[in-house]
Amino acid sequence: MKQALDEVTQRAKALREQIHEIEKAGVTDNNREEYVRLQRELTNVEKQGAQTRLELEKMDKIKLDNLKKQFKDVSDRLTNIGKKLSIGVTAPLVALGGLSFKAASDMVENVNKVNDVFHEAANTVHEFSNTTLLTYGVAKTTTLDLASYFGDMAISMGYSRKEAADMSTALVALAADLGSFKNISMEQTQTALSAIFTGNATAMKSLGVVMTEANLQQYALQQGIKTSLKDMDQMQKVALRMQYVFD
Repeated sequence: MKQALDEVTQRAKALREQIHEIEKAGVTDNNREEYVRLQRELTNVEKQGAQTRLELEKMDKIKLDNLKKQFKDVSDRLTNIGKKLSIGVTAPLVALGGLSFKAASDMVENVNKVNDVFHEAANTVHEFSNTTLLTYGVAKTTTLDLASYFGDMAISMGYSRKEAADMSTALVALAADLGSFKNISMEQTQTALSAIFTGNATAMKSLGVVMTEANLQQYALQQGIKTSLKDMDQMQKVALRMQYVFD
């Protein structure tokens, strides 16, 4: 079974490389059909890999526990291990499925959106999006859509496209972690985390983060930043809010 998993992993890697080459060149009418076919095949391969991983995990659990205690012990270990198992293995089985025509259309739209937003830095986002399904349980098309959303906001605040790409991927990862930890939708985390750019303290409260100006000013002083919040420009405020939220 380990050999089967290695073969599936290698096949998935090869497919991602082919997909990346198309995305790098840009999805057009000439390569759209091949792009969708590769996405479908990758979805099936990732599903097969996730199922194989799950079987391997089950085999390990059986070696450690008897069948009578297995389900309770699995629950305990999932709680302790957290994202590595519950998101990295179980969630993909729920999220994976056939790539519908609408999903394929959405994928093409989001790939092109990322290219439009990030330009020369788009590869950073594309490469990150190839990992989020198995790492965070977030589908590639969702990752691309969220990254474009955050990227647009970052660029409008004055950040470079490279900086925006780095910020966006970090925020998508945080959104996935928060969504899992607090059992809320990606739409809710997207709305809340947009407060990093807008300064909307009310939106952030849904995550249990009290981001008032007073708290931000106190946090800035703790970081050795003596500039008053009201004297900071938009980029400085965004950087401060982002660091505060991540901390």
